Amino acid sequence: MAHYRRRQFIVAVPFQTRFIAFRVILLVILALGLWILVFYPLQLQVISDILDTARAMPESDLPIPSARVLLGIVVIFGLMGAMAIFESHRIAGPIYRFEKTMKALIAGEMPQRIVLRRGDNFTHLVPVINELAARYETAARAERLVRETLGPRLDELAALCARDNTPEQVRTRVEELRTQFRQLLRDSV
Repeated sequence: MAHYRRRQFIVAVPFQTRFIAFRVILLVILALGLWILVFYPLQLQVISDILDTARAMPESDLPIPSARVLLGIVVIFGLMGAMAIFESHRIAGPIYRFEKTMKALIAGEMPQRIVLRRGDNFTHLVPVINELAARYETAARAERLVRETLGPRLDELAALCARDNTPEQVRTRVEELRTQFRQLLRDSV
């Protein structure tokens, strides 16, 4: 199994941005909910005690949020963002690979088979898409063989019919086949 390394962290900007924003909003909502349910009642008591103490203190001695707390918040949000990017890549990476393979197939190229990293999502789709690519490759080879062999042979047959004493019905049928074959070739491109 080939090992794929990440070359860029954001491969599907709209999807990954929504994914990360949703995770951050969810974290903020959960944090607010936790604060309201658990810490707010405690904070009211602490604030009440601080205000009682603060009335007796000079203004310069009032408590200020600790730099550690602010640093902790920044670190937690940074880690949350990194985890969201990593997790979104487990979804966006396979989708990006599937899209790249499908576009190559549409362009008539024979792409490498899809191999996803361990832990990626949508691994159940890999055999299906790889089978589709294999069947497309087989059909493309068969079409190329038909183009290379049948077209020239129909032209040879038409030339033979024109030279020999071939019945009109046979010549007409050969010409119809050539016309239909050319139309199929035009339609398949």
